Amino acid sequence: MVNNLIIDEKREISSLVIDEAQRVQDHTPTVGSKGVTKIEPYNEFAGPEYVLWFAIYVGEEIVRRINARYVVEAEYGK
Repeated sequence: MVNNLIIDEKREISSLVIDEAQRVQDHTPTVGSKGVTKIEPYNEFAGPEYVLWFAIYVGEEIVRRINARYVVEAEYGK
């Protein structure tokens, strides 16, 4: 059985596309743009289950967290 979970993906994410209805900023998180250095998926426990989030880093600091339900596409570095 192949594991296709994004949380287990080894490639680095280079950008995310956020659902237009959910965008609060005119910013598609992209590594190398607006100081973004890294985008990492992570699970956060929320009651009876885990919820997938993406952490957006500038340097080593998380500057934004995006709930994965608002992400329509993740692009991997080349």
